[in-house]
Amino acid sequence: MGMGNKLFAMPWKAFEFAKTENKLILNVDKEKLKNAPGFDPEAAKWPNFADRTWGSSIYKYYGYEPYWKP
Repeated sequence: MGMGNKLFAMPWKAFEFAKTENKLILNVDKEKLKNAPGFDPEAAKWPNFADRTWGSSIYKYYGYEPYWKP
């Protein structure tokens, strides 16, 4: 996809499980993924995955409500 070594956090709801093929399918448009917030695995500091503000921004980008919201 030409994305290099960039890593992405994804909401689980963005995936679909194909039982017949025993695999996960990422249900995200290629252009959306190209512009997605990501991070470099070689960076000294990764995002704080426990930070709900950061997590909410990821869910919002992909169009999902965070699971922790009532």
